[in-house]
Amino acid sequence: MDPRRTSPLVHRETLTASGGTARLSERPFHGLVALRGARRTVAAAARKAMGFALPSKAGKSTRDNNKRAIWIGPDEWVLVSEPDGETGLIENLQSALDDKHYQAVDVTDYYTTIEVGGSRARELLAKLITIDLHHRHFLTDDAVATNFAKASGWLVLVESQEDGSDVFQLFVRRSMADYLWCMLAEAGREWGLPQQIPIGKVKLHLPHFENSSAPD
Repeated sequence: MDPRRTSPLVHRETLTASGGTARLSERPFHGLVALRGARRTVAAAARKAMGFALPSKAGKSTRDNNKRAIWIGPDEWVLVSEPDGETGLIENLQSALDDKHYQAVDVTDYYTTIEVGGSRARELLAKLITIDLHHRHFLTDDAVATNFAKASGWLVLVESQEDGSDVFQLFVRRSMADYLWCMLAEAGREWGLPQQIPIGKVKLHLPHFENSSAPD
């Protein structure tokens, strides 16, 4: 990895609330490839490139170790690899698909990953989205494209433990990463996450910030 490379949230430190109730951290530099094509066309190539099958149902993801495939639409998936794995992934897809009708685009530099964990992670996220995150409904490896307040992205439940502690990953465009980080911190204030002031004059759309904006 190029040592000059910096993540969109390099200026932010991991935030932890007391008692393991909530935690925010960045997981930067995942390789991300947006894959589009008819499933019958791309499924075999994607399995060969990733080592496992694409998810076939809405709201699902599949995975193996550090790789994951997220269902976005009937003919669209996001393939997640380890850092710097996106180049080899695209090359493998191109080799396997050759002259087939498909699209595979490296979108790694457009996004970063924010991880939200803790026993109150579902309640924290529920303040920002309209998706039903009840533990009987949203299960491990479930995934959805949604809005987090004013930011859009992809949400995946990567781990759910018997003690009620969950780990979610949010894939968000780098231009919205700082805003979303501050929104998540504000949503977790009741469990002890510290306030985060957004860069510039971006207004946070929770009641506490409704009539204020960040300083220059």
